[in-house]
Amino acid sequence: MHAYVPVAPDSAALGWSLDVEQDAEWLLLSIRPPDREFPPACPKTLAAEVWALLTKRNLKSIVLRMQFVRFLNSELLGQLVVLHKRVHANGGICRLAGLTVENQQVLQIAQLDGRFPQISNAHEAIAGNGSR
Repeated sequence: MHAYVPVAPDSAALGWSLDVEQDAEWLLLSIRPPDREFPPACPKTLAAEVWALLTKRNLKSIVLRMQFVRFLNSELLGQLVVLHKRVHANGGICRLAGLTVENQQVLQIAQLDGRFPQISNAHEAIAGNGSR
């Protein structure tokens, strides 16, 4: 199942959008920041919005497709960490897929590469390649 999901007012005002697919056990979410700003301001409610999508669909695990994110700034990193903690606290799995080489380096510098292993695509993430 594939659908465009309107985002909360905070995200929409900043120009962010979410593209959602799901299978029986996983939510596959593409995060699309606005094109007009570099680096784009990250919505402070992004983790809560994604969590709401997971719980509304009675799912525990998520793959965040990051191929549209050009720059992984500290605000977005913070939201990813909040979401990761919440998903894991509730018995789920949170994986990132499609990171650019530069964004993989940002994770490494922030010492978050162990929390978010480098996975090239959603199919690999669902198959269990990488940890957590």
